[in-house]
Amino acid sequence: SRNVCIEGTSTGRAHLFIRSTAKQNFSYIQFRYFGPRKNLGGNSAEELVPGRYGMHFHHCMEGSRGSIVHGNVIRDTGNHSYVPHVSHGIKFTDNVAYNVLETAFWWDPGDPTHDVIYDRNIVANCRHVAASLNMNAENAPTHSSSGFALNTGDGNVCNNNVVVVGGMGDPADGGAYNWEAVINEGIWEFQNNIAHNNDCGLRVWQNSTRNHVIEDFISYHNGVGMFHGAYANSYTYTGGYFYANKTNMQ
Repeated sequence: SRNVCIEGTSTGRAHLFIRSTAKQNFSYIQFRYFGPRKNLGGNSAEELVPGRYGMHFHHCMEGSRGSIVHGNVIRDTGNHSYVPHVSHGIKFTDNVAYNVLETAFWWDPGDPTHDVIYDRNIVANCRHVAASLNMNAENAPTHSSSGFALNTGDGNVCNNNVVVVGGMGDPADGGAYNWEAVINEGIWEFQNNIAHNNDCGLRVWQNSTRNHVIEDFISYHNGVGMFHGAYANSYTYTGGYFYANKTNMQ
């Protein structure tokens, strides 16, 4: 019945780590100054610290099933915001990631996470640190940020979400909604999502013969409405609108 704020500081960032065998519920909390970064690459850019995310469910497996994350705000954060990593059956509804770095809704690519629901969430002003190294991806240079990573797993849902100024950087590397090339990727339910004012609205880089269905996706005022690759990539696009993008499709 009252507002709750959990904060680090701008120079001493915190993180929330959950490894539980019982379901968790988080509602109407503001998390600020989370996700520490350190200079790990030797240049002037600070890198993300692996595992030190905004809200991090870590390998809860079936223990997290039934958890609800509803109506929260994660802001001014230097690393991934909402991370259900090998933690199954979590429902994320009506949450906001604002003024954050790295892909906001994410888990480690290639690590199967099942039955996660993303519904009616907002990602706004999600960016990347150019020239920083991605310590979760073999120290590769960081070229983009994304709002939602549609990573490995079965039974996952991404519906009714909005990303604005969230798919930023190289359209060939990331987008507001991003399907990366990973082994054994799952088929997401993907309906009624919106991307606007991003560098890239939707990016696919799969190598798979499994059919993915993209329903009623709206992409407007983006640099690239949709970037689609790579080789074997069976996708069906149905409904939706592309409007006033500099380039609709690449």
